[in-house]
This record gives sequence, C-alpha cells and structure tokens, in this order.
Amino acid sequence: MTSITIGHATDVGKKRNHNEDAYIALLPPNTPGGVEALLAVADGMGGRQAGEVASNIAVQIIADRFSVKGATLVPGSGNFEDVLRSIVEQANAEIFSQGTGETQGMGTTLTVVLIAKDNLYYGHVGDIRAYIFRNGVRTRITNDHSWVAEEVRAGRLTENEAASHRRRNVITRALGSESSVVVDTGIVRLLPGDCILLSSDGLHGVISDNDIANLVKNHNNLQSVTNKLVEAALSNGGPDNVTVILAQFPVDNSRTLTKVESQTTITAGAISTVKTKTQHPWWKLFGR
Repeated sequence: MTSITIGHATDVGKKRNHNEDAYIALLPPNTPGGVEALLAVADGMGGRQAGEVASNIAVQIIADRFSVKGATLVPGSGNFEDVLRSIVEQANAEIFSQGTGETQGMGTTLTVVLIAKDNLYYGHVGDIRAYIFRNGVRTRITNDHSWVAEEVRAGRLTENEAASHRRRNVITRALGSESSVVVDTGIVRLLPGDCILLSSDGLHGVISDNDIANLVKNHNNLQSVTNKLVEAALSNGGPDNVTVILAQFPVDNSRTLTKVESQTTITAGAISTVKTKTQHPWWKLFGR
C-alpha cells in the first residue's frame, strides 16, 4: 500500500494583522511507529497576541508528545483515544496556567487527528472541523462547540440562521478557559480513497460545505486543492485566519473492495464518540 499523502496551508487573511492559527501535519518517519499520520489545527483567541500563544502551546505539546523518541503508543482498543484525550487535557492545563498578565484569558480551539491501522482517531474541543469525503459524499465527524451550533442541534435555529446570527462567533468550549476541559473523542474506520479535511473557521465560516465539497471531490493534487480552498476563503473577503489540512487515505491496489465496502457511507453509527455532558460556564464564553 502506498503511504498517505497530505496538503496543508495557512493564511493570515485580509482583516487580521497576525495569524492566531497553528497546525501540524506529520507523516512517517516523523511519527511514532504504527502512526500513519498526525494532523492538528488550533485556532487561538484572546487579547493582543495571546491567541497566537495559546494555539502554539497546543500544537507544540502535540509535537512533543508524539516525538519519535518520546512516544510510547501501543495500538489497542480505545488506547489512541485515551492518548489524544490526555494530550488535549495537558494542553488545556498548560494554557490555563500560563494565562496571566498580558495573556490572561487566552484560549484556543483544537482538533487533533491520528491515523493508525485503517482507523482515524480524533480529539476535539471547539469549532475546528474534521470532515471525511467518501464516494463523493461529505461527512462532518466533529460537532462545533459554539452557541449557534448548540442552538441548531436543539432545533431552535436553522443552519442558515446560524450562519448570520450575531452570536455565531461565540465559542462554548475551548482550551484555557477552565482548569479542566471536556474532550470529544471518536473513531472512524477508513476505507481506501477516503479524504480527510481539517479546517479552521476561516474556511468553513466563509465557504459553504457544498462549495468545499465540490473543490475537494474534483481535485487531482492535494496541495493544489488545499491552496484553492484558502484562495476561495480569501476571495470571499478573508475575514479571519484560514488553515486547511487535507489527507488522502491510500488506495490499496493489492485488494479489491467488496460491493458493500465500495458503497459504504459514513453514518452516526460508524463514528464511535465519547462525550461528557457539562454545564457551560456562560460567564466565560469566548467571543472572537
């Protein structure tokens, strides 16, 4: 089987004077044994350049924990989810402890994806999005932790209403707001040819899911389509920093997919999630 291929890009956008997004996109030999890809996007928030500090802390902790020499990862049921949850919790604790003085109140959203043994594992806090494109069908595998997203899930807002709502930038869960954080985790079984997308809201907050899907499904080069996604966000005003990572799960020419596999779409039942209900500290809601 050929290896996973990736494309990645980030841009400050047209309205901001510095980039508070941070990301990591690693493939072997820069990952521990058995890890086929490690991807993460963080979107910082806070006064002055505090958001940039927070997002970089999160990404650096991931890089350190997954350094080839330092990582001790043993594949097993749920283990990678536990590892990702632990890393995200560590990042939260570090950001929270460093939030003093000029960086007081800083925070970041974060989604980290690990691919190993045909499975995608993720840890997620905030509104970075992870999508999988399979057989021309787009599936979002993460839930936004935002005020409007929660209203949509509760049936009190439509997606169209949420897109233009005055509270659309209010984040209800982020790293750094509390000494502890609830981390969404999940597992998705990958099939040959699956394409994974991670994006900050500088992309999906500006470009519709359908437009994103059309660009992705018509690609013949991951880096090229990654650049086109960033360019599309900039062409639509570029109001925020924008970061995009694409990863193509390889096609295994040594075996032929069964008819059932070739027609399999990703449904809620195919995504194993662990989510804990918590009362949101509404007085600490992040607004960008």
